[in-house]
Amino acid sequence: MLGSKELDEVLAAVGDLLEANDERIGIVVVGGASLDLLGLIERTTGDVDVIARTRPSDDGPEQIPLEQALMPPEPMPEVLMDAVETVARDFDLPADWMNAVIGALWDLGLPPRLEEDLTWRTYGGLQVGLAGRRTLITLKLFAAVD
Repeated sequence: MLGSKELDEVLAAVGDLLEANDERIGIVVVGGASLDLLGLIERTTGDVDVIARTRPSDDGPEQIPLEQALMPPEPMPEVLMDAVETVARDFDLPADWMNAVIGALWDLGLPPRLEEDLTWRTYGGLQVGLAGRRTLITLKLFAAVD
């Protein structure tokens, strides 16, 4: 299980691997990982749920109009999946510790104003948008109704 310290460590490890390959990738994270990294709750999670990818920016992801930058998470870039696999091995994590299962919501529509509800963190070559409370509540309500 991953708490905020472990989440920071594994995301930094992914970012370091991307940076070593001169790659930069942006992702948007929801679920328990987002809640914990934002300090909204203290709990562990088994995975990092990626709901979207973004085009990374030299000036930081907040400099790109996100309505133009958000894209479905699948297919995840091969270089990202290679880094995730290496980190899974090095940190003794399940192979799917970072996954895009939640990305299926693209078929039904994303939470409204998702772009406005993101807090950004940079881990080397990995830019991570953390979905805030409003988006996470919307996703929980959607799951309850589904």
